[in-house]
Amino acid sequence: MDKMQPRKGNFSFSFEPSISVMNVGGSLGGVHYEKSRMPLTLRETMSLRLDELEKHGNGLLVTMDEAQAATRADMVAIATAVQHLTSEDRNLAFVFAGLPSMSSKWLNDNVMTFLRRAQPERLSDVDLAEVSHALADTFQETGMILEGEPLRIATQATAGYPFMIQLVGYHIWRIIARNHKHDTAITVSVEDAESGVQDALSHLGDTVHGPELDGLSPIDKTYLLAMAQDDGPSSPPPLPNAWART
Repeated sequence: MDKMQPRKGNFSFSFEPSISVMNVGGSLGGVHYEKSRMPLTLRETMSLRLDELEKHGNGLLVTMDEAQAATRADMVAIATAVQHLTSEDRNLAFVFAGLPSMSSKWLNDNVMTFLRRAQPERLSDVDLAEVSHALADTFQETGMILEGEPLRIATQATAGYPFMIQLVGYHIWRIIARNHKHDTAITVSVEDAESGVQDALSHLGDTVHGPELDGLSPIDKTYLLAMAQDDGPSSPPPLPNAWART
């Protein structure tokens, strides 16, 4: 946000009168006045930044990650800015990224009506061959070798889920950095990969599955528990069968 602030300094001046009689002088004291720039609202900040950008035919792209975790006050500020600047036909765009719970959390809020007009883009599963190449290349760039069975373990654990790809890569890397920080040549072992996968699964449960389950009704949880009895993908059973299976 600091980068969006207009490049204007504070206004200040100093006044220091003096008197001189027969080459003998003295100061009468001084006064210094400084007026600091007042904090700007998000709308004002973006508007001023757009004033500069649009002079050169450019626009402003604002990105926001982890939108589901944003506070309502922040989202209201964004909504207010978007609605005003859009009505002024300013050249700007917003991109929000977050978990699916973002939709249910914000779309039903009367202040966030602008989100209902947004174009949703759901990330599909990534092909496992691409996951394998991405993990191997990323680790190689940091001086670590991830190949063979450890690479297969890491790749399969992601199931192609974009967030899980991040988690698996991060937790394996963190384990390697902690346990092999003095090694010059580092090769990820099967144990390193398995430990990283377990940490990633725990993180996934705490940050994704847990919050989603907390918001479900008892009937919803009963229904999911019935589906969880199946080995692999499960089709939703009829309600009477679901309760019978639990």
